[in-house]
Amino acid sequence: MLLTVPAFTLSYPYLFLRGNTPAVPVLEPVVRFVHFRVLEGKFASFGYERSFLRRTVAELLAMPGLEQTEVGRFDTYLPLLTLPSRLRAFARRLARTDAFAPMYYGVATRSISSLD
Repeated sequence: MLLTVPAFTLSYPYLFLRGNTPAVPVLEPVVRFVHFRVLEGKFASFGYERSFLRRTVAELLAMPGLEQTEVGRFDTYLPLLTLPSRLRAFARRLARTDAFAPMYYGVATRSISSLD
């Protein structure tokens, strides 16, 4: 199995203005209320998407019968050349953290014996 989901991170704050709702129990109802009751869906013209924490993706893959699970993130490429040179190394390290990952991927296998 291979899945990709939007990450609930700081990578693209504008997504929160485009109907993105975090799949976090406390935040999701509040953000949905704001998007669809207060803003009446103005920024969610194409619907909305849920963004996930890394641990939530790992929990989804922890189903019985799935083995060799792996959760990772896609790299973020920030326009580092526009930053002052003394900040580039720090920005490069920051870009490699989950704080700025745009998406997570999850991979799991299922053995043939578990299909019976």
